Amino acid sequence: AVSAPQCDVIHGPYQETRLQFTVPAPKLEDDESPAWDMFASILGQGDSSRLAHAVKDEAQLVTAIDSFLYTPRFPSGFSGFGFYGRSETTKKAILAAVAEIARLAKEGPAAAELQRVLTAAKAEKIYARESVEGLVRTVGNNLMTTARLEFSAQYLQKLQRVTTEDVRRCARGVCDSIRQGQVVVVAASNQEHSDNINTQELDSVLAECARMLESDTSEAGGSLKQSAFKTANQTSARNPAVSQTQVALDSKCTLNFNKRTTKRLPVASHVLVWRWGQHEEPEGKTGLNAFLAQMLTRGTTRQSYRTFVSELEEMGASVSAFSGRDLFGLRLDALSEVQPRALKMMMDCIARPALSGEEFDRVMRETLEVLVAQKDSPGSRMSRVSGPLLFGSHAYGRPALGTAESLQNITPDDLVNQWQRLLLTEKFVFSGAGDFNAEQTLDILGTELARIASRSASLASGLEPLKSPLPVPSRTIEPRVGFDVLEREQAHISLAVRGYTLSDSRRTALEVAGSVLGGMGGRLFMDLRDAQSLAYSVGCSQSPGLWGGSFSSYIGTAAGKSKQALAGLKHHLEKMATEPPSDEELSRAKNALIGAQSLDSQHHHYQASQLAMSDIYGLSFDNFLGFKDRVENVTAEAASAAVRDLLCSEGACVTIVGPQSTWVPEPNDPLLTGWNI
Repeated sequence: AVSAPQCDVIHGPYQETRLQFTVPAPKLEDDESPAWDMFASILGQGDSSRLAHAVKDEAQLVTAIDSFLYTPRFPSGFSGFGFYGRSETTKKAILAAVAEIARLAKEGPAAAELQRVLTAAKAEKIYARESVEGLVRTVGNNLMTTARLEFSAQYLQKLQRVTTEDVRRCARGVCDSIRQGQVVVVAASNQEHSDNINTQELDSVLAECARMLESDTSEAGGSLKQSAFKTANQTSARNPAVSQTQVALDSKCTLNFNKRTTKRLPVASHVLVWRWGQHEEPEGKTGLNAFLAQMLTRGTTRQSYRTFVSELEEMGASVSAFSGRDLFGLRLDALSEVQPRALKMMMDCIARPALSGEEFDRVMRETLEVLVAQKDSPGSRMSRVSGPLLFGSHAYGRPALGTAESLQNITPDDLVNQWQRLLLTEKFVFSGAGDFNAEQTLDILGTELARIASRSASLASGLEPLKSPLPVPSRTIEPRVGFDVLEREQAHISLAVRGYTLSDSRRTALEVAGSVLGGMGGRLFMDLRDAQSLAYSVGCSQSPGLWGGSFSSYIGTAAGKSKQALAGLKHHLEKMATEPPSDEELSRAKNALIGAQSLDSQHHHYQASQLAMSDIYGLSFDNFLGFKDRVENVTAEAASAAVRDLLCSEGACVTIVGPQSTWVPEPNDPLLTGWNI
């Protein structure tokens, strides 16, 4: 039966339009449920999915898009797609997405698409066994949803039996729902965009989708052996399963290969990282490193972006690049059986990236849209205000993604030059955790990095040297205040001071102090949230760096309570500096830190990250293994002193994001003139 679609538009202070498009779907234990799962995954889950390729990458109609399937046990479920992007392209994006569904209904999926989903499901099942948390979650979900302990294993078996025709049948079911008006569309947009986004316009585009489906005219918008260059090995005194191989790639460049091998699960995680932070960005081109990180995985000279992501997803593997204040790197997670091939693909990203003009334009557009979307995020706005307050013109004070102005200064040639500078390092650090062949891995890795090292001299000759980085500004006792207007009901307040460097031994004591203050049982939560009802949320954290760090407390409160909330944060920082925690507080804080680290350590990707980061930061490669001992050795007085030393050396840095009516202190406000310690 034909019914009327349901459309609703929510207007608010949104920079981009967000939309959800849903149709009916079966419940969890229906026979066709696995086929619907396969359909949703092929349609819009992952970078190689149809919606990501056609609507986002090719047509460039949205910033991000994916599909979803919700199948509760009773009475029925729903499926659909969601995206966010520019308001003026919303209608075209809906039409393009529906056209992809129609194409899937007509042609069916390719065998490679079916295999990609099956491999991903297999990988998810294996990774779920990696930690106690994963096992408990799987068992709990099985019992809660179906009361059958083996449901997930049985479901995977059913998924393996799904055919091309089964997926086509699901796609045809979606098309039938659209033709019959069994559709619910909800959009969130700014009132300024109401000409483009309103219920009448959505009704109109759904009618056009139905006509399109009725007429069936849908169109889619030489090897180096390790024995030749291995130089030294050492094994961790803390854990004999953790070791390091130091390699001389040539007379100037070295590789540290840190590893922790285990046969517990057939998975492997790797990180390749080197010292290369925001200091190395040319003047006026803030965000260049983050831009380069995105571009490195957008295809290589051997594979197009589409082919690259398709092969990774078919293998159930992932490769990503990242940049930080002090480092740059690539990350790989893969099943053991495909680890050698996935590792070669990761090395292609750094040794022979495509850096194509077409992908440059796409990444530029996507990054600019992310910057727009960040305007809706209080956390992002706070970070952009507090960075310059804490670090002045130093690189740490700049936003990692850059600004709209700095991105406009970046050219394709800048990317090529920055990539070449990146390869001029004197030290690579590579880590591995899990089940992998260490000798084979070192052979693949060493061969590629030795070739890179041999080209360093020729690369350097054509590059203009970068200016020396600005020093970290001296600490100041003068208070600093920053305010950014965001018309929401809540005010977000941060009270911070500069923290310790990564090499400072007081960093662990400060982490314990932060745990005493933060967390569900911390002083901030118990007093400001529970006792005084000042907070929606509270927290305390430190962020160390090579050149300096930050130590900050946070509270989310009603705008009318901002003065009391800030006074509460200041009171507790001062109290922490003058009153060491009780035995009970200290024990809770330590247990929270050690417990969190123990849970994280179950995951191979965490182990690989720690093996790499500890080394590149100038600490021992097995430094993370001593975390528990360092925490347990912190005394109550040491935790208090770590905070007191910071407060005695620097004035308060206050950042507030909230509505215009929020109370904001002047720098000379009595509340901020000195610490009461």
